[in-house]
Amino acid sequence: KPVIATAVGGNVEVVEPGVSGLLVPAQDAAALGNAIMSLLSDEPLAKRLGRQAQELVQRRFSAHRMVKEYVATYERLLDGSTLGNPTSSKSPILYISYNGLGEPLVHSQVLPYLRGLAALGYPITLLTYERSNEIPGYSEQQRRALRQLAESRIRWCGLRYHKSPSFMATLYDVFCGCMRAARLIVFSGIRVVHARSYVPALIGYWAKRILRTKFVFDMRGMMADEYVDAGTWRRGGPLYRLAKWAERWLLHGADETVVLTERIKEHLEQPPACGTNSHRITVIPCCVDE
Repeated sequence: KPVIATAVGGNVEVVEPGVSGLLVPAQDAAALGNAIMSLLSDEPLAKRLGRQAQELVQRRFSAHRMVKEYVATYERLLDGSTLGNPTSSKSPILYISYNGLGEPLVHSQVLPYLRGLAALGYPITLLTYERSNEIPGYSEQQRRALRQLAESRIRWCGLRYHKSPSFMATLYDVFCGCMRAARLIVFSGIRVVHARSYVPALIGYWAKRILRTKFVFDMRGMMADEYVDAGTWRRGGPLYRLAKWAERWLLHGADETVVLTERIKEHLEQPPACGTNSHRITVIPCCVDE
């Protein structure tokens, strides 16, 4: 299917106008209407854009390519000790997600990566926060995820997600995560903690400082700014400023940072985002379902 997107954020890196879709200015209803009508009135154009977009996605956003990027990230952290040697033992990885096994995001953006890594011989432990009473069909999706983890021989540890009071509940979740991560790291010989987004990153940072593991901050997007765009936080408000301070702190402490787009990378490479820290920032976009 042909794609029409607004020319904001990562869209401009995915959609090439006239090649893989059409871009229109944000908040421009007239431009959006004209783009829709152009596709409705020109079926060959619509088919060509759809076909070329599909080829682009399959080439640049496959789970296989994302796994290769993560392997390269781990090998840099581990000094290439297993790079290109399929017979050597791989270092255990602890992957932490603040989402639960029953959530769609885990099925589309976490499990494909981890199963790919496990297939390459990496011993993977997945730590999640479960919120089974909040999402319809959660238990069924959780069981499906558990079957996939068992098939791939991925170890799973689940913690209960606490919702309220919001700030204190999050701090408690971080504390519980640190305690569980410590046991896993000590008894499983884990050398790399891969933290998906900000709350898990607090655990990853703690593990680096206390237990001397490597810390991958898979920040994905700019959380504070996303909350502002969603109307949840006020730009310049106390929660926004606290989150931006934590972001700079985590970026400075991470051994590697993973982001979704080149634009975010360029922004983070400018002070004061990264300060004097010269660690590597890698762009690894989301993968598509296969």
